[in-house]
Amino acid sequence: MDATTKALIETIGATGYAVTVGADSDGNKVVEAADKKTGETFVVRADCLYMAAVELVQQVGIDLEDG
Repeated sequence: MDATTKALIETIGATGYAVTVGADSDGNKVVEAADKKTGETFVVRADCLYMAAVELVQQVGIDLEDG
């Protein structure tokens, strides 16, 4: 896992989500975030772990843009 992807996943975890990373039977990368308080779960599958992490960040509502 590259440093940028790791930072994205750590950012999600720091906002109150339990994050898991894995792969499905088709070889897609799978990133899942479960809200530790509500149990709400977000799951993203993609060819690339980085792209899955970026999509997951957006789904959980974290704004990565400056300003």
